[in-house]
Amino acid sequence: MDSAIDPVILEQAAGWLVRFQSETLSAADRADFDRWRTRSAAHGAAWTRVEAMLRGFGQVPPEVVRDT
Repeated sequence: MDSAIDPVILEQAAGWLVRFQSETLSAADRADFDRWRTRSAAHGAAWTRVEAMLRGFGQVPPEVVRDT
């Protein structure tokens, strides 16, 4: 994975992730997301990165999460 993804694109990907986690998206919203994600390889890579980060949070031991 390319570590030099534009921070602006990463921020956009994170914004989409928050939206997916916090609200029910309409069909139009999902279409907007699909257009955003497929706009360029960088957009797809940014989405892959934020998804991986989210999966990584699931691997944090519960006692660490509780203590923070």
